[in-house]
Amino acid sequence: MEETIFKTRVFSAASSETENVSEFVRENLPETTEKKIVNRINIVLDELFSNVIKYSESKECIIGVGKDGEEGSIVICLEYGGIIYDVTKTEKPDTTLSAEDREIGGLGLFMAMNLSKSLEYKTENDKNIIIIKF
Repeated sequence: MEETIFKTRVFSAASSETENVSEFVRENLPETTEKKIVNRINIVLDELFSNVIKYSESKECIIGVGKDGEEGSIVICLEYGGIIYDVTKTEKPDTTLSAEDREIGGLGLFMAMNLSKSLEYKTENDKNIIIIKF
C-alpha cells in the first residue's frame, strides 16, 4: 500500500494569503494534471480557505498537496485550529429555490463537495482537518 506524499506549507489565515495558497498548490500539482481539475481545485481551495479565514478564528492554516499512491487521486489537505466545525455536516442548500428565496450560507461548501471526488473531515489534537480528493 503506497502512501500519499505531501508537500506542506504554513500560511497565515488571512485573505492576503489567498493567492499564495493557490500558487503553492499549483506549483506542487503533478505536471500532467488536467486543466479542468486545476480549475476545480482552485474553486474548492478558494472556498475552503476563505471559510477558514472568516469562521474558524485560527491564526494559521497548513496546506498540504500530494498524490495518493494507491488510487492516483490528487489530495489537498487543510489543517487549522480555532473553532472545531465539521464542514461535511453543513446543511445542503435548497438549490431548487431562487437565489432570492434561498437561505444564505452553505452554497460554497455544497459546491466544493460536488466539484471534488471526496471531501472528508476529521479532528486531531484540537485541529480541524479537511481532506479533499480530485
